[in-house]
Amino acid sequence: MKLDDLEYDLVLARNVDAKQILGMLRRTFFLDEPLIQALGLAGKQNIELEKFCMDCVDEDLSYVALPKCGVAPLSVCLNGTFMAKDIGHLEKLACHCLCKKTQRLLRFWAYLDRESELWNQYGVSRIFEIRILATDQRYRGRGLATSLVAKSLSLAKELGFPLVRMDCTSYYSSLAAKRLGMEMAYSL
Repeated sequence: MKLDDLEYDLVLARNVDAKQILGMLRRTFFLDEPLIQALGLAGKQNIELEKFCMDCVDEDLSYVALPKCGVAPLSVCLNGTFMAKDIGHLEKLACHCLCKKTQRLLRFWAYLDRESELWNQYGVSRIFEIRILATDQRYRGRGLATSLVAKSLSLAKELGFPLVRMDCTSYYSSLAAKRLGMEMAYSL
């Protein structure tokens, strides 16, 4: 793909060095995500939160935008599967967190799982989740995140997921969702 003068590929995250993805998250998501900022976690290394994010890569559903000439990710979209039977999973993770602020974040995400009731609302038992979306500051505003979300939507359809969920906790993620025609199913 080509973006202005930048050529890049959208690749499955499994094909990218995990350290590169984690470095990208540390430079972007862990600094800029509004929920992380609100809890005072921005800019602080947080092993528990990093593990939660990187576990998404293991599901083999995540994408990374890589420059044709280079290895540092331009943008990442970390995805996973949510099963209705796993409704208490985030709450259990929160109980084992040593960091109280990370506990609060996981409990908030667990609250969204419970309150949105997407599995009941749409009559589904499994959902493709777009969990983490981050773009390097130098490449924002060029549609990279939207391209990654579009690629993720295609993968979800190809794999037969009946529903895709994306919690839009920033202006930019909501803009990507809107551009791709996603519908709001729940709002706080």
